[in-house]
Amino acid sequence: LDDAMKAAASNSTFGMADAAQASLNFARAGLDAAQAASAIAPAMNLAAGEAGNLDTVSKGLVGTINAFGDSFEQTEHYADVFAAACNNSALEVNTLSESMSVAAPVFKTAGKSVEDAALMLGVMANANIDANTAANSLKTGMARLAEPTKQAKKAMEQYGIAMSDIWNEDGSMKEMTVIQENLNKSFSKLSEQEQMAAAGAIFGKNQMSEWLAVSNTAPAKVQALN
Repeated sequence: LDDAMKAAASNSTFGMADAAQASLNFARAGLDAAQAASAIAPAMNLAAGEAGNLDTVSKGLVGTINAFGDSFEQTEHYADVFAAACNNSALEVNTLSESMSVAAPVFKTAGKSVEDAALMLGVMANANIDANTAANSLKTGMARLAEPTKQAKKAMEQYGIAMSDIWNEDGSMKEMTVIQENLNKSFSKLSEQEQMAAAGAIFGKNQMSEWLAVSNTAPAKVQALN
């Protein structure tokens, strides 16, 4: 771990004190020395490259990897996803790091990846929705898609949104880009009042605005970010 910290600090705008703080965050999250050694350089590179706060970024990376149940040997990959999301959308690395671990558990439960979570956070960010609000809306909205309430099922049937738009025949959830495109097609046929009613019934009134932003985004823009 000492060698990894020195190597990371020597190639970064952050110093040894910063590396030590990030390592402490890793230890508090339950990482052993070898896992922390794997994670320290990617975390420092991400924070430096995106002008982020190393403390916030390191905590966010660890929380996200833990939420997806992945290996800390994959920290560099997760850091690359964070960087790509920030570079290609209105996301900022500090708020992304704080919010991703909120959205991650429900995406993991739905069989989705960190790329899927980053994609949806990016779509919402491009609609001027801050990352923390987006993460909470995604958490609740994805859960409601996974297990629709009676009210939601009734609204989906009423407004032409089929379960087959969300789920595959084998019981797995469709790709996020497919779900978004299907929602876009269905919502584009509705009046503004009907869109609000449908979104409120399906995703919940507190998540209505955020999911309307997702549903009304052009699928080509979502694919470009994907």
